[in-house]
Amino acid sequence: MSLQNQLSDKENNIRDLMQRNAKLKDEASKYQSALGEAMNVHLNNDDQNHSVQLKKDILELQRALENYVTSLKPNIDININIKEVNILIKQYGCKKEIVPENLDRPFIKGVLQRKVLHQIFEFLGNYRKYKEEEFSLESDIDSKARELLNLIKRFSETRVGTDEVSKVAEIKIRQQIYEILGNRGFSDIISFQDTHIHNFIYHSGQALNEIMNQYRRINDVERKNEVEQLAPILIRDVLRIFWFRLIVQEPVPEIKFFDNNTKINPDLMTGRWEDDDLDEICVDLCYFPLIGRDLDSDYKVITLAKVLPQQIPNQT
Repeated sequence: MSLQNQLSDKENNIRDLMQRNAKLKDEASKYQSALGEAMNVHLNNDDQNHSVQLKKDILELQRALENYVTSLKPNIDININIKEVNILIKQYGCKKEIVPENLDRPFIKGVLQRKVLHQIFEFLGNYRKYKEEEFSLESDIDSKARELLNLIKRFSETRVGTDEVSKVAEIKIRQQIYEILGNRGFSDIISFQDTHIHNFIYHSGQALNEIMNQYRRINDVERKNEVEQLAPILIRDVLRIFWFRLIVQEPVPEIKFFDNNTKINPDLMTGRWEDDDLDEICVDLCYFPLIGRDLDSDYKVITLAKVLPQQIPNQT
């Protein structure tokens, strides 16, 4: 073989090696990209569960809660059952007593908002007892998801391996499952012929309206219907946020209702007070919880707790 042919063969071999090298680099780049995506547990800015959007939705939920309780103003023709409200106030450990001559409407509104949240969480506790029914799919998925996530955690901790994906598999799967539930959970149910409101949402909405009518009764029929139509929507939104969407976050946020007599902390709470009075007041009632992370240390707040203040007992 001539020298020229040998050089030509060498050049061809070099080109082949360069092409194979480029192909391998491309494949490695794609693998790294896929691995990066698999390892990434951060939510995109346009994701509805991104902390910024989640905060907006929680604040919107607070407004919906206020609208459902109503302003309790006399001009909307509403009767307040003072006896039942005072019983409720005592149940939450508050010392205030409402009297007909001095209806503290902001305080009553706060107490009723706490009652609505408490009642919805109680409905949820009962709902989670149902299994393998058409209307219990949300509960079934949640139960199976928790079981699966525990198994994955045990698997990654008890099996030898060097892959990185196993370390975040539990988080990624949790995020995907609860994002689906946060999007569609408690939506209308598709039946053979049409769609209908979710059974649990319908019955809970009816029950919530009856319970709230024990504390405040709206006499105007049209206004009463408008308010009662908010109940199913409010229940669904509360459950989607507190049961599903918060669990999409990494790490999962904490929820904290402050106890009575807790010192007021403006970094964690919102309410009506003057900064000069902070040393003289404490929490009388927390009617919407603090939502955030690391709440006992270097807290990262998503939304502040909503509280009603009182003078510190025995304060002179």
